[in-house]
Amino acid sequence: MLAKTLTQVQNIKVTILTTSFLIKERIVIDNTNLYDIIYLKSPKPYFDLLTLYKFRIDIINKYLINILPKFDIIHIHGTEHQYEVPLYNSTKPIIISIQGIISECIKVLPKSRYKTKLFWELTKKYELLAFKYFNNYICRTSFDSEFVNRHTSSANIVKIWEIIRPEFYVDIKYLREKNILFLGGTNEMKGIQYCLSVLNELRKNDDYKLILVGKTDRNILSKMIKRGNFEFISNSAIIIKSVLTAAEIVDCYKKSICLLHPSLIDNSPNTVCEAQIAGLPVIASNVGGVSSLIEHEKTGLLSSFDVTEISNNILRLTQDEKFWYEISDNSKSIARIRHNPKVILNDTINYYNSLIC
Repeated sequence: MLAKTLTQVQNIKVTILTTSFLIKERIVIDNTNLYDIIYLKSPKPYFDLLTLYKFRIDIINKYLINILPKFDIIHIHGTEHQYEVPLYNSTKPIIISIQGIISECIKVLPKSRYKTKLFWELTKKYELLAFKYFNNYICRTSFDSEFVNRHTSSANIVKIWEIIRPEFYVDIKYLREKNILFLGGTNEMKGIQYCLSVLNELRKNDDYKLILVGKTDRNILSKMIKRGNFEFISNSAIIIKSVLTAAEIVDCYKKSICLLHPSLIDNSPNTVCEAQIAGLPVIASNVGGVSSLIEHEKTGLLSSFDVTEISNNILRLTQDEKFWYEISDNSKSIARIRHNPKVILNDTINYYNSLIC
C-alpha cells in the first residue's frame, strides 16, 4: 500500500525489486501498475539454503550495480530476505523498515518446524549482521524499537505505522453471531492449536463455531483435532474459508463475535489492525508488539495462552453487548487515527527528505 500511495505524490517514482524462484525468465519487469516491479529469478529454497543464500544475494547485487545510480533513496522492507546485504557499502541513503523479526520468531518456533528452523538460523545471522552496516530504521511498536536499540547504539529510528487496505474502512452492521474468526489457517505460529482448544471448551455448553481463514491443510487440522481429543468439535463446528479477498474477510467480520489472534509471536500484525479499523473486537496474545496495538479492555483484549482465560473473554464479549460495542467503537476510532494514510505518507516523505538533503 505504501508504494501505491507514494506514486500519488508529484515527482515521486517508485520501483520495487523482489526475487522469485517461480518465474521462468531471469528478469521480469512488470510496468502495468503505477510503479515498476522487477522480479529476479532466484534459486529454489533448498538450493538457496545450500549456497548460504549467497547465490541469490549475488543475483541481486549484480542487478543493483547497474540501476542504483538513478535512485535517490533505498527503502528495504524487512530483514528476512537479505536485500540489504548487497548494500553494505553503498553510499546511498538506506532505510530498513522492521517487519517480522526472525531472531525473535525462531525462539518460539514449534519443534515440528525443524526444516523451517534451518532457514531461520541462517536468516538470523544475516539479520543481526545488518545492524553493523545500517543506521536508519522505521519501526512501529515498542517491541521492534527495543530490538533495534538492543543491537545498535547508533540507530536513527522513526515510528511510522503501516497503511491499511481501504476495504477495511467500512461501517459494518454486525450480527454478533457465535462465530470466532481466525485468520491464520493451520499455522501453529499463529495459534491454531489454541483456537481449537478454546472452541472445544466453548462448545461444551454452547454452539460456537470457528471461521478458519488462510492457508489450511485439512489433514493437519484433522490430526490436531484427534491429537487434542477435542470431542466437542464436530465437522460442522469449523467453517473453512481458505484464502479470501479483503471484501470477503469483511463479510466474515460481520458474522463474528471477535477476531481471535493467539499468535506465538508478532510485531504489528495487519490482521489485528484491519479488524480494529473495521470495529471487530480482537482478543490477542500479549506477545511481541501486540500491546502497542491493543490497550486491554479499551481497544481489545490481551490474553495469555490459557484456554479458560481466552474462553471467558469470548463469553464476556458475547454476553455483554455494551462492552462489545465499547471495544468496537474505541478500537475503530483509535486505529483509524493510527493508520491515517495521509499522516503516514507525510511522515515517510519527511524521513526520506531528511536523509536525501
